[in-house]
Amino acid sequence: MDGPVGVSIDAARGIYIADFQNNRVRYIRNTVNVPVLANNIASMILFPDPVFIEKPFTIKISSGHDQQVKIIITNMLGEKIMEEVVNTNKKHELSIAKAAGIYFVTAYLPSGILKETIVVEGQ
Repeated sequence: MDGPVGVSIDAARGIYIADFQNNRVRYIRNTVNVPVLANNIASMILFPDPVFIEKPFTIKISSGHDQQVKIIITNMLGEKIMEEVVNTNKKHELSIAKAAGIYFVTAYLPSGILKETIVVEGQ
């Protein structure tokens, strides 16, 4: 495992571990056999949050394999502010040169859609 970020135990005392860097969830029933429960789980991280107007923020979309992903940023009214194509498993710097507020970042992957919010503050 590389970068476990969450652990949960079920009623049967099985352990679920979110293995972030490897994009999978592991289920441990006993310590002899640790199977992969889900593989190639995609995730999106935005930091820092909140960000300041015209200051860059970093976006990273993790996926089981490298691919290009369309990112669309919208405001609270649903108006498109920005559209970019980025590669998964790499950090990208973006900046929003708009008014302070809450924005929605949507990533369109072949395996599904990821959504996050980001707060932009005035300087």
